[in-house]
Amino acid sequence: MLRGNPIRSSMAYPQLQDPSQETMTDADPDQEAVGGLTLEGDVRLPKRASNLVQLAHVLDIPDPEELIRRFLYDQLHPNSEICGMDMQIQGRPIVSPTMQIHLFRSAAAVYHAPSDLSGVGGMHREHIRATRSWHGGLHRYDCVFVERELEEEGFRALGMAQVRVLFSFEYNNVPYSCPFVKWFETYGDTPCSDTGFWRVKPDFTAHGQRMCSILRAAHHIGVFGTT
Repeated sequence: MLRGNPIRSSMAYPQLQDPSQETMTDADPDQEAVGGLTLEGDVRLPKRASNLVQLAHVLDIPDPEELIRRFLYDQLHPNSEICGMDMQIQGRPIVSPTMQIHLFRSAAAVYHAPSDLSGVGGMHREHIRATRSWHGGLHRYDCVFVERELEEEGFRALGMAQVRVLFSFEYNNVPYSCPFVKWFETYGDTPCSDTGFWRVKPDFTAHGQRMCSILRAAHHIGVFGTT
């Protein structure tokens, strides 16, 4: 689970499309140039309704209600020295197991990226997928870069995670958007001396780490042996 508001939006919240009405083909682009106003970034989500019981089944975790309570504590107390994962259960907000949840199969991330197609002030759109079956086949859970250490520069300012589920809900009439992710950690504090790339591995201890927003999709290249 993530600390902070992971879905940053720089424009009015868009009209959401019911995934049951979507038609998906092999020609559907994962990336494309976008015209229009230059913005810092935007994430758009097509939705379907669920509840916490169904969410537990989708995430394959025993207690999503408790994770949401911890997430809400961080949202309601952003300057607290104690994160929601460490807060005693009595101090966390109360949510109902029947609270409505909106699940998402994908998010369209839009960010400033000049190109020949969109011009100097153009935007670029790419789709972040989190689905148990892609085109009727195996699952697809995309990886993303997220902002974490705003005072740092380059990759040191970022975290990398695999999106397992995108969902939103309302608490006290306030909407919240949140992904459930699996984190990665880096090998060491510097890039690989041979390739110049940062190397990452699954982080099995990263629970409730703070982040600010999803920036864009990330692509992993496997590290292979020498034989």
